[in-house]
Amino acid sequence: MDKAGVSTDGILSPKPTLTVWYTEEKLEDYLSAMALEYQDATGVRVVPVLKSGLEYLEAVNGASIAEESMPDVYLISNDGLEKAYLAGLAVNVKDQNAVLNTENFPQTALDAVTYQGHAVAYPLYFETSALVYNQTYLEQAAAELETDEVSLIPKTIDDIRNFADEYNAPETVESVFRWDVSDFFYNYFFAGNYITVGGSWGMIRPGSTSIIRMRFTGLRRTRS
Repeated sequence: MDKAGVSTDGILSPKPTLTVWYTEEKLEDYLSAMALEYQDATGVRVVPVLKSGLEYLEAVNGASIAEESMPDVYLISNDGLEKAYLAGLAVNVKDQNAVLNTENFPQTALDAVTYQGHAVAYPLYFETSALVYNQTYLEQAAAELETDEVSLIPKTIDDIRNFADEYNAPETVESVFRWDVSDFFYNYFFAGNYITVGGSWGMIRPGSTSIIRMRFTGLRRTRS
């Protein structure tokens, strides 16, 4: 964090400044809103900086060595944490506020920011999928099966298969269930409970032959 009076871009500022690097353009609105909220609460000016995902860690490292316009905090997906740690760009989290626990995060999130038994980042957000259904078709199916709509909302793949077997779909319905089978991140949402991939962390670990990685983005400070 820069001292009060000067920001990383060389512009005079009456407030201390915290520079945050990130690579996902879709986070721009969220980070801008959180920056304003944090500034109002603490008086610290936060400057989100969008960076290219290509050679991202190399850019973090280069800026840190040069000590010019380097990030105080950077966002990275969990499949890059090992590289960041081995490159000296991440260290064991002290967790002084004791937030890294299952009261604040699911165990999956804690595992995702853990390397060799130690937390090396803070969980921030994760990518997931949502199941969207056609309410009109569900109403029709409920009337046909003489049951309520809520009971027909599937909770598992087996529920969807059973529904497909029992539902007499209109000719206009091409398929009862459809998703992008070419994208594993979508597939895992539907099939994750039926397969084991990459262990508890969902990513490559020493001795593993799996090449499938689940993404979980963490928050990482480069220096205090």
